[in-house]
Amino acid sequence: PSQRTSGFAMQSFFIGIGSVIAALLPWVFSNWFGFSNIAEAGKIPDSVKWSFYLGGVAFLLAVLYTVFTTKEFPPEDLEKFKAEKKHTTFKDALKETFGGILKMPRTMKQLAVVQFFTWFALFAMWIYSTNAVTANKYDMKVDQQLVAKMDLALKLDSANAAMEISALQPGTAKDEKQKAQQRLGSLQNDINEIKKYRAQHNPVAISVNLANHFADSSNTQTTTEEKAILTRVKKEYNDGADWLNVCSSVRNGVAAIFAFIIPLIAYRTNRKITHLICLVIGGLGLLSIYFITNPTYIIISMGMVGIAWASILSMPYAMLSNALPANKMGYYMGVFNFFIVIPQIVAASILGFFTMKVFQANTLNTIVLGGVSMILAGLLTLIVKDEDDPMPSSLPANAA
Repeated sequence: PSQRTSGFAMQSFFIGIGSVIAALLPWVFSNWFGFSNIAEAGKIPDSVKWSFYLGGVAFLLAVLYTVFTTKEFPPEDLEKFKAEKKHTTFKDALKETFGGILKMPRTMKQLAVVQFFTWFALFAMWIYSTNAVTANKYDMKVDQQLVAKMDLALKLDSANAAMEISALQPGTAKDEKQKAQQRLGSLQNDINEIKKYRAQHNPVAISVNLANHFADSSNTQTTTEEKAILTRVKKEYNDGADWLNVCSSVRNGVAAIFAFIIPLIAYRTNRKITHLICLVIGGLGLLSIYFITNPTYIIISMGMVGIAWASILSMPYAMLSNALPANKMGYYMGVFNFFIVIPQIVAASILGFFTMKVFQANTLNTIVLGGVSMILAGLLTLIVKDEDDPMPSSLPANAA
């Protein structure tokens, strides 16, 4: 038990290192092995596909290595265990599985609340950060006159597509036309969002999908000058998305490095204070994105989130493990993952509403909401009852 704080911190280190490597793989395949990093609309670039293939192989090998090399120690009283198993029915198993949730230790219930607001913040970042950064920190703006022209062109194309579909018999040609009409409908939704929430803005940020559609050389509805403007929008989006990927790699790298520092902070304070400090730093990192004007500095914001990420992957589990009965450690650790999934479901359900109805489609405000949620999670850590604060023996051997 005295090594759990350091043990879970090492978990953060290895996850951080793995995340950095995974984020770099598309670049490696593209620049070292010559795989294409571009693809036709609706398809995935080869560099990304092969990154996933390699990730799948690595995942399978890791599982197999664990299965064949990890020793599983039998219960201390094997005969008693066999007797209990013999008299346990499927109904008993279901009762134990779901009944245990209602009997969670107090520390676990308190940590569940912390986890909820922590992971809600993370999902807000993962879902909306690309749009928030590219639309607000990069020049994806065009004149409202061009938006009006694209609006008219889409309406005409949709009307023509509807007429063509009605004249076709069921088959491949009709299916293709219907798919094309759906794409036009999606683009029209982007235009409608601009008209509803940003009609007073001029110039106004547009989606990269609109830029891709009307900058295409085969599109005859925009002039050469307008295509140049839309090409600039595409470049700004790609530059922003690429830079955010770099910042995300830095975030994971910071998490890997900071994993060595976490046990030192925990030793000199306690695990609750350590988690509080890290979550507040991460929350401030998310909040800082709102105020940054030069996107270069987003790397600092993501580095701050990386500090929180290192603690998120270690401190809650270190605190929880000491509060659980040994014979139900695996069960409750599995249940604890519910409080990662539940905020994901909640975030997917309500963040869209908040973004559109409350924040007027400004995703930067959604990132701010995530930052506030993470700071709140940090403050809620103070109510957690930590059964066993780290002792000097929890320090790594080289900590001195």
